[in-house]
Amino acid sequence: GKELWRRDLGKQDHEWGYASSPVIQGGLCFVYHGPGDGAKLVALDKKTGQTVWQFDEPKITPKDRTDGFKGREPGMIGSWSTPLVLAAQGREELVMNFPQQLRAFDPKTGKDLWVCEGLNPLIYTSPVYGEGVVVTMGGFFGSALAVKPGGQGDVTATARVWREERAKKNRCGSCVISGGLAFFLNMEGFLECTEMATGRQVWEERLPDAGAKSSSWSSPVLANGLVYTVNQSGDTHVLRAAPKLDVVAVNSVGELSNSSLALSDGEIFLRTHQRLWCLSEK
Repeated sequence: GKELWRRDLGKQDHEWGYASSPVIQGGLCFVYHGPGDGAKLVALDKKTGQTVWQFDEPKITPKDRTDGFKGREPGMIGSWSTPLVLAAQGREELVMNFPQQLRAFDPKTGKDLWVCEGLNPLIYTSPVYGEGVVVTMGGFFGSALAVKPGGQGDVTATARVWREERAKKNRCGSCVISGGLAFFLNMEGFLECTEMATGRQVWEERLPDAGAKSSSWSSPVLANGLVYTVNQSGDTHVLRAAPKLDVVAVNSVGELSNSSLALSDGEIFLRTHQRLWCLSEK
């Protein structure tokens, strides 16, 4: 329990608060310090807390927005994303959502590898990597992108697989990828299935409710070919990762939740407003 080190990365002041989590890879701890003034992505030595490299988020003044702030420019700006480390083209990449763009860095040095434009200025979700493609989404009816990693420089015209300019429904959580399909749970309680190769929506269905609140701020998780989602009533929906809606089960703990499920060693963890639950088949 002895504290080893502590870092103050500067003042944070945003009316919506913060959501990014630290990511540890090798000897480094990656922290996104934002949104708001002074937003930055920092790589710290995980044993000492000293800065190894830092990327300062560029300031933008958005024009002609296509998300929920269309006609109310400049509107809300910022990212609540957690960075992602992946392996592509024989190298590691640290991928991060920033307002209006997805960027990749060399995790060890912070060197810019590539950037893809096309996001809206408000980012709720974190990037997801699967089947050779990074999928990322903006918030408040924002845009979505699918990008092949491993590029160099501005890859908007060369590595962007597809782009959705404006989501039909509001999304807060990230997606999961399986069998050439991406599964999105939107805030209204609808599950969306999208074709990874084209961005075409295969289906969109409202999930059955056990409680009073079918809306969701969580991200789905994937295990053994099954997609697990949680709504604000504490209902967990279990569905097959398939091109047609196939609900296997609906289980409820009857407690309010805004959390995503966490999976570890055959156990499922769920945080509600009242408790921490652990469920296991053992």
